[in-house]
This record gives sequence, structure tokens and C-alpha cells, in this order.
Amino acid sequence: MQESCHALMEELERAALECADMGGFGVLPSPYRRAFVDALQAVLDAGANLAAVSLRLAELRPEDFLVLGEPVRGFLTSTDVLGISEEDLPVDAMEYLSLVVFLRGEMDEGNLPYRDFAEMARAAGEGRTLAQGLCSEDRERLVHARIEPLLRRLWPRDLERVEAEVERLLG
Repeated sequence: MQESCHALMEELERAALECADMGGFGVLPSPYRRAFVDALQAVLDAGANLAAVSLRLAELRPEDFLVLGEPVRGFLTSTDVLGISEEDLPVDAMEYLSLVVFLRGEMDEGNLPYRDFAEMARAAGEGRTLAQGLCSEDRERLVHARIEPLLRRLWPRDLERVEAEVERLLG
């Protein structure tokens, strides 16, 4: 029995990575998505816990897979964040896929301040609300990679002003 669960988990990991690599979590259905859902449901039918399986998937590819354990679960259900009721959290493979596709779409459209599930998980880990956005590490990375270069072009001769603005944004 344990050997078959191990084989099911290996098949799920393969299907999950292939689906992520082939863009299977976008809006349009794909055969990769179907294979992922089937493999995930097989693991769940064998008695695995969805929260534990989601954690394993996130360990493989944190940016592509939503963790359903704490602190992300609290993040999803908090009225200060996404406000999803406990009853509406996924319990099977298709519900998990639907939530992943929905949240990914919201991130892609800019309705959520995260680029991927890894950023969301780090924000949840810091206890951030949706209004507070990115965790400190991701915010700092964003400011230095994207905003600071723009400020340097805006004020090329006033580096003190650039540094002050960066500090204000990080403060």
C-alpha cells in the first residue's frame, strides 16, 4: 500500500511540474491540467491530506503551487486579506485547481499585489494583510530592481533624492 502511495505521489509530482512548465494553470484547459487533476485526485483518494500534498507541491515549485496549510490558510480566510470562507476552501483536486487558476488570474491581472504563490506565502508568513502587500524581502527586491532605476533616470544628478525616496518607500 505504501509503495503504491509513493508511486502515486511520484506521478503527481511529474504531472504537476509538467503542467506548470507547459502553462497549464492558465485560463484555457489543457491535457497537462487534466493529467495534474487526475494525479492529484488519485493521491487524495489514496488517503492523502490536501494541505500536506499542497505543501509538497509548493516545495517543488513555490511560485506555481498554492499551499493550503498555515499560515496561508489563515491568509486566504482572513477578512483582512481574501475573505474566502472555510467551507469554500478546496477539498478535492478540481477545487484546488479552480482556486489556483482563479488566484493566478487575479495576480496576472494586477488585482492582487503578488506575482506568484511564493510571494503570497511569504506575505502570509509575515502576517501581512492584502492592503500591506508584499513581505519586507519582496518589497525591498521590487524597490531596488524596478523603482530605484526609474528614480535614477528621473533625477540623474540628485542621488541623495533618489536614496531618500528609496528609503521612504522601504520605511
